[in-house]
Amino acid sequence: MEKSGQLHSHTRILDDTRDSTEQNPPPYASFSGKRIMPVAYSLGKEGVMVFPSEEALSKYKHINYDRDPIDPHGLGLPLFKLIRKHRFLRLGKKPHYVIYKYLLLKNGAPAPQGSEVVVSDSTHTVYNVPFCYVYRKKHSKLTSYVFEFLAELRTRELELIDVQNEQRYCGSVGSYDLLWSSPDDEPDEYELHMDLENVMRMITNDLPSEKGKNKCKSEKAFPKEQQELSVVASYTLENRDYLPKKHPKYGDLILLEQSQVGNLETLGITSVPVVTQLLACHGLILQQLIEKVVYREEHQVERNKPAAQYAGKRDRERCYLTPRSEVWDSIFAH
Repeated sequence: MEKSGQLHSHTRILDDTRDSTEQNPPPYASFSGKRIMPVAYSLGKEGVMVFPSEEALSKYKHINYDRDPIDPHGLGLPLFKLIRKHRFLRLGKKPHYVIYKYLLLKNGAPAPQGSEVVVSDSTHTVYNVPFCYVYRKKHSKLTSYVFEFLAELRTRELELIDVQNEQRYCGSVGSYDLLWSSPDDEPDEYELHMDLENVMRMITNDLPSEKGKNKCKSEKAFPKEQQELSVVASYTLENRDYLPKKHPKYGDLILLEQSQVGNLETLGITSVPVVTQLLACHGLILQQLIEKVVYREEHQVERNKPAAQYAGKRDRERCYLTPRSEVWDSIFAH
């Protein structure tokens, strides 16, 4: 178990002063594209899913694989599904969550180890395979979530720390700090502050080849100096489904990427960069923590009001603030 001193070293970025009424965002990372990844679930089914694009979720809602072929780029499929395994803190080495990845392979290719077939047609097969184990550990007023990646991400270190009575969540990727914070101290919008350039360099150098392994060892032994944290992702409830649907959406995870996202080849599960995958796993755990806060507000403060009325009340109260989605859109305006 990680020592308390090490945990508190991660939380030092929570001590930075801030003005919660400030509408101007902090520096944004200079990347040319962004990916909007809806977080949703299906009524009557276990687990929370994150999709590689809005188009993927839209197609998922209407597809019928008994008659529709599987898209060769995986459009219409979720990228990950989060399943809660245990609800108790003291479970030794048992994971609290398991994140499963959807893989699209051509028929005849060997099935991934430990996988299950989700659907298949005459040309492709979709598999569901464990991708990440998440362990929850309690440390006084801190709760840490430690990610253990399998397969090609096995050597990566990722952590998310929930500090009691804070509207912010800190953590680390390898030796680099990160912070999820709400610009207005409300649980409906969070921004991820991180040194994305160095994290991308660390991860892309950490390859399963021998050359990649040597680069990884060098990077860990002599990590590059961390740059100023900039906003590289956002999680928002702006387009949340408050009323019952077959596939309700919790919110949107928005991540910056180096290349433009928009054509069919980039909208499916086959073209999601490895850094985006890693941060999407982080976003799934963040979603679980935010849902606890939203639940408390809706069922304690607004106990006798329908969810739709509560959503309208929140929108009216926040109308004087510029939605963060508009700030993000202006960055990519031509």
